[in-house]
Parts: sequence; C-alpha cells; structure tokens
Amino acid sequence: MYVVGILSAESSAEGEIELQELVCKLRKGKHELVEMSSKKADLALGEETYKKIVYVGSLAARDDTESYSYSSWCAFPFYDADFGWGKPTWMTATSWAFNNIVLIMDAKHGDGVEAWVDLDEDAMFLFEQNEELLAFALLNPSVLPHSQSN
Repeated sequence: MYVVGILSAESSAEGEIELQELVCKLRKGKHELVEMSSKKADLALGEETYKKIVYVGSLAARDDTESYSYSSWCAFPFYDADFGWGKPTWMTATSWAFNNIVLIMDAKHGDGVEAWVDLDEDAMFLFEQNEELLAFALLNPSVLPHSQSN
C-alpha cells in the first residue's frame, strides 16, 4: 500500500525557522495526512490533495517565497520492471518542473538510497561542502556495474 499526499510547513518572514521546528511541523503534517487518509474515501482524499497542491503551487510561484520540495520513491519496484529487453540497469527522473527539490529512491541493489538534489548554484555549493553529508554520502557515483566501468 502506498500513501500519496502532499504536506507543507510554512515559515513567516519574521525570522528563520529552526530545524527542530521545521521537523515538528512536517511530522504534524504527516500525521494529519495519515489520519485524513484513514478516514476519507479515496475520492475525498484526492480532492483534498489536489487543493493542497494548488495552494502550495501558488505559494511557490510567488517571488517572495523560497520553497523546497521532497519526494520519496522508496519501495516502488522500478528495478523489477521488464519491458522485454531485460530489467533496467539504472532508473532516474530526467527533468524537474521546478527548482529546490530532493528526490530519494532505493538504490538498485537495496544497499542504500540515491538522492537527487536540485538547488540553485550557491545553495548547491554549500550543500556539496557539508561535512556531515560527505561523511555518509558519495557525490555523483558511477551508476554502471563495476564490470562495465573503465
């Protein structure tokens, strides 16, 4: 079973939001989404999700709003698909409709996750220099099996 929905956490221009506060807001939104999905029929949930997408999209389109989006494709069986020429060597999304997005999905062999991160140039530079990130991640690793890479 997959739960599909959208949630957001907003911060006013009065000050920067602390990480702990952001996490609390996102957890609350996730809890509300799960509660709503368990109580409403699929059609009603779809209508609520659509309204939320329109609302969040209108905020993201404003010049005075900085938005970041996150999506998880973990547990989707992309690497089990076979359209007649074998299972995929690698799977990815090819384009984004907007900036400041993070997409994670299971690595092919189940040994971690791949994170696709799209940020503006200045934010990406800071992101790639983050010591905590570098302790746990490989930046731009080869997607080819070791036997095929030269």
